[in-house]
Amino acid sequence: MIKWKCVICARQMITEKKPSLDERLCADCNVSHWQKVVDIYSFSADAKERLAEAKKKLRAAENARNKTRQEVK
Repeated sequence: MIKWKCVICARQMITEKKPSLDERLCADCNVSHWQKVVDIYSFSADAKERLAEAKKKLRAAENARNKTRQEVK
């Protein structure tokens, strides 16, 4: 197991493989990031494909966050 820190909140994380620098977000920060991306693309009329992809990644991030919270309990 490898320890690393979230690049936003500096929360200590432990995983089997260290993610690349642009993927080093804890579950909460990852959901927050994708919510902001969805908000940005929702105002753009010509970014429908990007909005759909961002929503898909937001749902995946929310599911991952819920899974990690269930494991902690």
